Amino acid sequence: MIKGILKGKKTEHPDGDNELAKAVVAGDEVAMDQLYRAYAPKILTLCRRYASGKEEALDLLHDGFLKAFEKMDSFHGHGDLGIWVKRVVLNQAINTLKRKVKWEELPEEWPEEEVWEEEAANPEELIALIQALPTGYRMVMNLYVFEKMSHDEIAAQLGISPVSSRTQLFKARRLLKKRWKQ
Repeated sequence: MIKGILKGKKTEHPDGDNELAKAVVAGDEVAMDQLYRAYAPKILTLCRRYASGKEEALDLLHDGFLKAFEKMDSFHGHGDLGIWVKRVVLNQAINTLKRKVKWEELPEEWPEEEVWEEEAANPEELIALIQALPTGYRMVMNLYVFEKMSHDEIAAQLGISPVSSRTQLFKARRLLKKRWKQ
């Protein structure tokens, strides 16, 4: 299954997302494989941003899909199945990674962020730089930048204070800038 995902093969259920979800709930392994192949390539990209490397990204993807299969009966056909699966995988990844983090806080008064106007990195270089960040920095940066969450939302999601969220983002950006210049 993993080889197909990495090659980007996509399989869709002939009767649509609702029937695919029902078949997964019924324990149909073919439907599970179809769901995995349909949505895993894009979700793997998301997992790569949160992971420290390829193996951890694949572990997050695998664990997230297991959780999605387990909770599929809570998908009631309202909305897009791909977005629902992405959310389940993202939440599972966050729950897995936040157990590894020791959160730090800066004092309330810390320097403002400076504007960083560098030439854009290619996506693979950027993912590699993000993957090299400490777990807490990486999680907050992804939630803030890519998921467009506020510091209050991030704090609630991760069980930290908004100040910790801002601190982690500040340190992540500073470290990314330093590594980018190298």
